[in-house]
Amino acid sequence: MGMSTHDILTQMCLDEKAAAKDRIAELEAENTRLREAMPVPDQLRTLADWFDADDERKGCRGSQIQRMLRHWADAIEKALEATT
Repeated sequence: MGMSTHDILTQMCLDEKAAAKDRIAELEAENTRLREAMPVPDQLRTLADWFDADDERKGCRGSQIQRMLRHWADAIEKALEATT
């Protein structure tokens, strides 16, 4: 004799729950890999400050790179805050 409708539905729910747990684990692992690959916002800002100091020493002002570094630092910081 086959499985009852209740048993079939119960098994389907258990299978879906297990699949959801596996997907959550995959997403958490991906999140961890991405966080580890991202530059640290403070390090980007420090690099921008270093470029500022170097430009001052040379008597020039190349602020486009510094603006980009600070923009990236802000964007990364906001993304990290949104995921915690």
